[in-house]
Amino acid sequence: MLEFISKKVKVQLWDVGGNDHADPLLKIYYKKAMGIVLVFSLDDHQSFEKLNVWLEYLKVHAHSNALVILVGTKSDLNKKVISTEEIQDFQQKYRIKMYFETSAKDDKNVNETFVELITEVKNKNDNGSFKIEENRACKASFK
Repeated sequence: MLEFISKKVKVQLWDVGGNDHADPLLKIYYKKAMGIVLVFSLDDHQSFEKLNVWLEYLKVHAHSNALVILVGTKSDLNKKVISTEEIQDFQQKYRIKMYFETSAKDDKNVNETFVELITEVKNKNDNGSFKIEENRACKASFK
C-alpha cells in the first residue's frame, strides 16, 4: 500500500523479464494487468527489436484497455544505439503515448515512471475504462 495523491493505492508489480511467452502463468498476469511497462536498454538494439514480439503477444493476451508505457533504460551511458526517431516511430506504430528514459544508476525518472503509470491507471479506473471484476486476483484498490 502506498499513499498516492491523498489516497491509498495497492500496487502489484510483476517482473516477467525475458521469460518465455509460452509460460501459461504469464497469460494470467497479462489478462489482469492494468498497466504494462515495456522496457528496453538504450545501448542494446536487440532489446528494442524484441519489443515487437512482446507487443504482438500482449495484443492477444493482455487486457484490451491496459495502459502500455515504454521505458528506455541506461540513459546514463553514452552508448545510445536506438535513435529518437526509432523510438517515436515505435510509439506511433503501437499508439504508446508515454515514454521515459531512465537510469537506475543516476536515479533518473525511475520513480516518475511508476507515478505516471499509477496516475494514468487510476484515471482510467475512475472514468470507467476498466471493468474490474471483484473476484480477480489482481484488482485495483483505490481508497
